[in-house]
Amino acid sequence: MRAGRATMAARVYFRVRRANVPDPFALPSVLVVADRERVGELVAALSELPSVEVVVSSGGDDTIELFAARHPAVVVVTASLQLGDTRSLIATLRAQVSR
Repeated sequence: MRAGRATMAARVYFRVRRANVPDPFALPSVLVVADRERVGELVAALSELPSVEVVVSSGGDDTIELFAARHPAVVVVTASLQLGDTRSLIATLRAQVSR
């Protein structure tokens, strides 16, 4: 370690109570749906958010399963996907959310 550099602080996660998820004490999550070429950039940016779990999918059938299981607070979808159709995926995910 170079002199003058601050030591890395440990990332601290605070549990947030949420009523719309199966485990109200689970960290809020962000589901990132992107191609391999873009996923690293998006995850790196979102990983800087405190107290958020970042979940990744490529847009295939596992995306719908992850969405149903994790109930993410936010879904980030790239405009094009190698697996699946972006527009159809968004419509399917929206249909699963109760309003």
